[in-house]
Amino acid sequence: MTGIYGMLRRYWFVPAALLIAAVIIAVVISRSAADDSGIVMPSLSGGNYETVVARLEEAGYTDVRLEKETHDAQWRNVWAADGDIASIKIRDKNAVEGKSYPQDAPIIVTYYEFN
Repeated sequence: MTGIYGMLRRYWFVPAALLIAAVIIAVVISRSAADDSGIVMPSLSGGNYETVVARLEEAGYTDVRLEKETHDAQWRNVWAADGDIASIKIRDKNAVEGKSYPQDAPIIVTYYEFN
């Protein structure tokens, strides 16, 4: 057998590999699109933790939690003031402004408090 049928018979794995690759790519794209559905993270800059929590709740997030990071009073206003944001985490990763997260994603807002 010669011609195209002979080549397909001899190299049958090439179309099969292309089909498998196409399926894998489609699955990856659909999963990343599903991850992007949700609520867009609002601006996190400016203001203290109360302002940021209000922005998150106004955006529609339902599981916003607060944690204090306590330091000695001697460090007040050296790098931060009372109520300044230390971090905002979603699933143990830093929150990114403009990225979409599920409405019920647990968000932990950590803020500074000085004794």
